[in-house]
This record gives sequence, structure tokens and C-alpha cells, in this order.
Amino acid sequence: MQKVFLSVFALAPTAAVAALQPAAKQDVGALQGAWRGVGGEYSRERIAPQEADMIRLVFKDETLTMDIGKEVLKSTYKLDPSKKPKAIDLTSVDGKTKGRTYLGIYERHGDSLKICFSEFEQKRPAEFAAEGKPGIRTLFLLEREKK
Repeated sequence: MQKVFLSVFALAPTAAVAALQPAAKQDVGALQGAWRGVGGEYSRERIAPQEADMIRLVFKDETLTMDIGKEVLKSTYKLDPSKKPKAIDLTSVDGKTKGRTYLGIYERHGDSLKICFSEFEQKRPAEFAAEGKPGIRTLFLLEREKK
């Protein structure tokens, strides 16, 4: 279970913030900061509340750092808000998955964020669901950390 989670988020795509389209720049700005896990799913099961609480994502410029207890994984990310649902690509910048790109979708409403990713070399999810779906997926439900 945690192996799937770790492999999916040892990701990172490249994005030069200055070269982004206006909608992508706006979404990059809205994602900046720290987000804490409040729930989610792995391909075959729901994430337990105590495990969700260990999930912390930090967006800083075009870098995403994911802290999962003792694991810290870094990636770059690229957003495409013109897609329905909005697309996010992550490319790992370290570890044994360095250089791999993972396809995902995202949705933000105020201080709530949903991100759903497929495992390396799998199709981008079309919906915010992982449990019982084909392939290996991870869905995270997050809330912005209060300052």
C-alpha cells in the first residue's frame, strides 16, 4: 500500500512558470504553499485517516515536495487547466524514479485540493477515483495548511 503511494509520488515534470499560459500561471499561483492530506484512495483500498494525516504536499514555484513521514519525494510539475478535468504531469527529480513522468488530474476549490495519479507509463485518470479502477492509481484529498 505505501509502496504504491511512494512510487507514484517520486515524480516530477518540468515547467518554466514564466512560459506558462495565463490560466496555468493562475493555477500555479493558487497551488503554492502547503497542503495536508485528509483522505484518499489507493488502487485497491481507501487511505486510513491516520495515514492520510501523514501526507503533506508543498508546491513552491514549479517544484512539488511530498513529505510522507520519513520519505521526502521531489518532482517538478506541469499544469494544463484547459483539459477537462485539469491535467497535471509530474516528473521525478530524485531517487530511483528520477526522470519518470506520471500523469494525473487535479481540482481545487478554495482551500480543498484533489489530485489523482496513474502509475508510471499508465493512462491519465479520467475521474477522481482510484479504488477498484484499472491499473495503479492514487487519489489524494487535501486541505490547505493554515498559517
